[in-house]
Amino acid sequence: MSYRGPAMHANGFDAVRAVGYLNFLIGNHDWKGGHIAAAAKFAPFTGRYDLQTVPDAHAGWGIPITRQKTEYEKTSYFKQDGYPAPRPWYPLPGNLSHEIVPTLRAGYVYDHLGALFIHRHSLVDSTSGGDRLVDVLGDPAKINLLVSFDVEIGDTSRYADFVLPDKVYLERFSQESIYPNQPYQLIQLGQPAVRAYEGPRSVEDVYLDLMARLNLPGVGEGAVPVGKDGAGGTAALSNEYDYWLKMAANIAYTGKEPVPDADSEELALFERARTRALGEAFDLAAWKAAVTNEEWPKVVYVLNRGGRFASADPAKGDGYEGELIKARYGGLCQFYDPKTASLKNALTGENFDGLAHPAPVAFADGTPMEHPPERPLAFINWKARTNGSHRTIAAPWLRETTTENFVWMHPSDAEARSLANGDAVEIEGSVGAMAGHVRVTEGIRPGVVGSNYSFGHKGYGARAVTVDGQQVGPAPDYLEEEGVLDGDEPGKQKTGFAGGRGRGFRMNELLPDDPTLAGGGGLCDPIGGGAAQFDLWVEVRKA
Repeated sequence: MSYRGPAMHANGFDAVRAVGYLNFLIGNHDWKGGHIAAAAKFAPFTGRYDLQTVPDAHAGWGIPITRQKTEYEKTSYFKQDGYPAPRPWYPLPGNLSHEIVPTLRAGYVYDHLGALFIHRHSLVDSTSGGDRLVDVLGDPAKINLLVSFDVEIGDTSRYADFVLPDKVYLERFSQESIYPNQPYQLIQLGQPAVRAYEGPRSVEDVYLDLMARLNLPGVGEGAVPVGKDGAGGTAALSNEYDYWLKMAANIAYTGKEPVPDADSEELALFERARTRALGEAFDLAAWKAAVTNEEWPKVVYVLNRGGRFASADPAKGDGYEGELIKARYGGLCQFYDPKTASLKNALTGENFDGLAHPAPVAFADGTPMEHPPERPLAFINWKARTNGSHRTIAAPWLRETTTENFVWMHPSDAEARSLANGDAVEIEGSVGAMAGHVRVTEGIRPGVVGSNYSFGHKGYGARAVTVDGQQVGPAPDYLEEEGVLDGDEPGKQKTGFAGGRGRGFRMNELLPDDPTLAGGGGLCDPIGGGAAQFDLWVEVRKA
């Protein structure tokens, strides 16, 4: 699996293709111990219920603001502007949220949004520029209505017109996809385990209410086709239980054989456990009404186990057929990709290369990015296991394990700069400097420095906010109360106390904008569209 390291560069698409070539050349696909191309899972969206089809749906229209999955040459913008386009178009990839702000800044292809809803995402924390995005996020002429679902007033939601209280992860349903890095057939299905606060509504219910008030199809009675092509009629989609429990039914029945029925003892355990955990928030009748009486015992079987998991006993050879992976890719391994080669770069008018090739890290117009001698160190970032998301900073037990995102540096680089473990440092990039503390470690190679990305917050209780005239927060810094300072002997710090939520620095504010594009924004891969979060050169010196 190729991700982050090789992928998050301005030449990341070719780098990942090159990694694929190495697997092709040694015949590594689908063999035991080899390359896994497709994870095995149980289908959640089809089967008993078709959760992907909307009866009488309105046809989609228009161009995504990110210009994803759209060929420039087939649009009126090409007829108007020709080459070069003001900003890149991305006919292959999706999920390019980092394009929203620079696109609005440039006024291309839209000069404003009527409304932007954000859930489980923070542009400020994940997009190049950080708080440099405020010129658009805080401008009602660019985003007429900004709505954020959040558990607190976060780094992005502090710019929102409305912050709708979201449920924490233990209060809601979830189905997180898995990386294709294991051979066993499984699917996770999270569900409410506690009720932390009264009042917050699920994002699904909010969206369903909006759809109903707008008289849109896909909500209410008869919104979900039953069976293949709706052969079994339709069913309701009126609340979150309708969606998630129908998904559980799909998971329960998919495959050669459905799961067994939960017996009377297990049904009683299901009800007793949730009544105790959720109290009045658990409405058994509402859960059962989402599926049929026949499906309910199998749905309970899946929910009680948090998903569906095929046998995973290596002694029985589970996951394999002889020397091959059971859930095999079994497809064509293409060195040359005709689809990629048929598409054009909207800035140059040239076709993309159907073969991977060495390419410099470059701006969108092809100008190579400078590697100045005064900034010799490559800066990388990662998602630490103990604090890997913008929301996890609110968990004190996680902040007990790591007080801040130290700048990791190899001893040889530290010695050359007369730096000792824990020294206060300045990290200087092309667009500014950040303050931090160095962690001298053999865990990173010479010439490279890096840090965990999810620190340096201004929202999420890191600073006080005023709500209805009353000041709230900030969240306490127990380390400060104990006299433990930033940078105190990384790796040997006093444990058991959570530091403040604003400790550390937000590394993505060091990432440069692309000066060759209208609207700026960070460097991106021209084919895959991925944000180049690893193309950063810095110098680190004692503060």
